[in-house]
Amino acid sequence: MKKAVLFLITLTLTIALGGCGKGDAAEDVTFSATVLEISGSSALVSPLEDETEIRSSSDKISFSTSELEDIGAAPGDMVSITFNGEIRESYPAGITAKSWRIVEKAQTPPPEQTQDPGEANEQPSGQLYALFSEDRRDYKTDEGSLLLSFGYTDTQINIIGAQEASDAINTALSDIKRSFTGGGQQDAGINGMLSDADKEYEALSDNPDRMFYYYSLERAFTVGRLDGRIISLRAQDYIYKGGARGSSFGSGVVFDAVSGKRLGLADIGEDYRALVDFSSSYIAQLAGEDENADYWYDDYVTTLGAVVSDNNWYFDEKGLVFICDPGLIGPHFTGGLEFTVPYGELKGLLREKYMPAQKNFGISAGPDIAHIAYEGAVDTQSFNSLLDHADSGLAAEPRCIIWFDETVSDVRLEPVTYLGYADDFEPSGVLFAANSMSPDSALRWACVLPEGMPDTRLVYTLGSGVKVTRYVSYNGRTGEPTLTQYRSEIVTVEFSVEGETISKEYRRYGTALFETVYDPEELWPSEDPESGLTRFYALSGAALELDIYPGVYTDYQSGAREERRHYEDSGFTCSEIVESVVGEGYTAARFSAYDDLSIRTVWVIKYEGSHSDEDVSCVVFAAKMPTEYADGWGPRFAVMLGRLMFR
Repeated sequence: MKKAVLFLITLTLTIALGGCGKGDAAEDVTFSATVLEISGSSALVSPLEDETEIRSSSDKISFSTSELEDIGAAPGDMVSITFNGEIRESYPAGITAKSWRIVEKAQTPPPEQTQDPGEANEQPSGQLYALFSEDRRDYKTDEGSLLLSFGYTDTQINIIGAQEASDAINTALSDIKRSFTGGGQQDAGINGMLSDADKEYEALSDNPDRMFYYYSLERAFTVGRLDGRIISLRAQDYIYKGGARGSSFGSGVVFDAVSGKRLGLADIGEDYRALVDFSSSYIAQLAGEDENADYWYDDYVTTLGAVVSDNNWYFDEKGLVFICDPGLIGPHFTGGLEFTVPYGELKGLLREKYMPAQKNFGISAGPDIAHIAYEGAVDTQSFNSLLDHADSGLAAEPRCIIWFDETVSDVRLEPVTYLGYADDFEPSGVLFAANSMSPDSALRWACVLPEGMPDTRLVYTLGSGVKVTRYVSYNGRTGEPTLTQYRSEIVTVEFSVEGETISKEYRRYGTALFETVYDPEELWPSEDPESGLTRFYALSGAALELDIYPGVYTDYQSGAREERRHYEDSGFTCSEIVESVVGEGYTAARFSAYDDLSIRTVWVIKYEGSHSDEDVSCVVFAAKMPTEYADGWGPRFAVMLGRLMFR
């Protein structure tokens, strides 16, 4: 069971409707709603459009029916509900109902789920892939103050040989985004939030004792399952509209990969009621075994019935996953929960065509059958299929080609964040996903190789069933992109600074990369390199030399070409010059130069603005180490220390 742990302990908030004053008990409130689901001893309803006060809290409300009269309500019925006036802040919101009655029966009952015509002849789709890109927007006042930060993961699905299904899915995804930006289930959309933010900003602008915090509206998608039968996405929303904390909501978006139809729980089960009842019972058992079970509300088992509902579920590799948002069954500090019902428990309940296909594993040549290179170094005409991921925001950057020597499955290209405390990387999203890739297909990716730690990884499964992870970096010897295996160890290094010998611990990655675990300012003064500075370090007994000096160049690109010619004239073999992003406000051109004894990575850095009393147009920064340490990631990490020279 996965958790999203919140570090701030907060109290569950209740909203009282119809209260008379401080200290008074909330009065009973009655509202009308449409029944969405009846699950065991709980009901999920949606308040009617004219119930504006109730809908301002939530468009979906769940409650226990165990103590209420059995009125025979069914999905689609209009009902009248009386409750104690308190709404628990969650999604769906929770109430304690006192009574309910049917106002109007549904005109047409929900259609019985039968086998689709020709379902027995349906064949899983072939190759399919998904491209992900970020739509980020900042909305500011005329004076430049940030009012609203918006973020959304745009998703494009491509099913080879099934254009109609692809179009149906992408149209549905566009509609989902339009609903989210225009005002969806939990928010008022961009315009509504922007209006509210502007009003609050104006109200606080004359109050020096209070600060305005910009609003946020975000939705990020990740891949749960992607194969010839199912396309399953998991959405995570974050909404902040002032106050102590924002709100987080999870949801699932699942499509039939053959027809392109968006699926609900009623579509995936052999018997809808049996699937819902079993899942409700199963996740209640999981919740009771959770380490935070002592914090659950008394009626959490009943409330969990609302979790087994449409939009709250998705498929992943292990099973059917139900999302329980923070505050639904316990205080917010316990975080959000995900309950997984394994596929093995769903036999006879889940339609066979939505079960994962059995994989027949064979023999693989080995894990390192993936390759990456700059586009200019690859004959892209040799691939029958070139999958293009050129994010508009990176269109001007170098493009890389990724391909495989044999057919692989479950391919993912994921951005990652390094967690120093855990000495590991955590995925922070997804850029590309494919159910399979063969040797005659390749991915073209507009990328920015990292200056220090890797920030992207490639994950794939071999024909033998082995899952492989490789990190995207660059080769210090050639300056070319490379895929490297993550390895680390702690080494103790002695070096001299200002004549003083200092012993420090470094973490070594691969065969070349070292990163200090102390504050780099101990090494570098915060002064500008007026006459050039040279520092010598000992890395496992090998000298690493760093040179920083002001350049005579006014243009970093021509400066890099001049530096490269200088190294070539001195007998070095040099890589091609590559554009590099050094940091905010800095741009650079980079190349590598090496001979039999040493390798140097050279940056010519341009700062877009004055960083000292006497502006230095360009600064040349070079890191040098013995060739034996240049395999893998190379000495590129040194630029992180070099940045401190600009402080």
